Amino acid sequence: YQMYKSKEESLYYKHQQILNQVINESDNIIKDIEYLGEYAKERYPIKKDALLSGLTRVQKNIKTILILDNNGILKNFGSSIKTNLYKGHDYSNMKYFKAIESGKDNYWTEVFLSHATSLPSISYSLRIDKNTIVILIVDLSVLNDFTKKFKSLDNSSMVRVLDKNGIFIAHSQNPEAVS
Repeated sequence: YQMYKSKEESLYYKHQQILNQVINESDNIIKDIEYLGEYAKERYPIKKDALLSGLTRVQKNIKTILILDNNGILKNFGSSIKTNLYKGHDYSNMKYFKAIESGKDNYWTEVFLSHATSLPSISYSLRIDKNTIVILIVDLSVLNDFTKKFKSLDNSSMVRVLDKNGIFIAHSQNPEAVS
């Protein structure tokens, strides 16, 4: 019984360590994206196109950056992949625009199918100034890469990511489970 209890405590401790690591690494991913948003907010008025193309090339988590005006019209964009975006497209009905328009300082969306990339994505929106909004579109593959880092002894994935409704948004062992 003592050996069993000792093994149980050891496993519990290891799982607590993994949970702490998951929390720290997921917080780092979020902070990196939020930092990138602040960097874009600060630098976009100066650098414009060069900033957008540079950020999407060096930050693999961000596939597309949109710059919208106060009416939700696309003023500019940068993308690391081929996309069907064009200046002048109306994004005023998109949730990531409506939340910022309603007065929020910044906003993380739930999962959506990106119009720009046709991939499941989440986005981070923030206001650059009173007339301009930046939208960072994050490809969900970053979450699959994240979950692959955590393996059990039998090489199975220990981490899966679900949204608040209990729907899988990242499952490295069973990608079909993501809907």
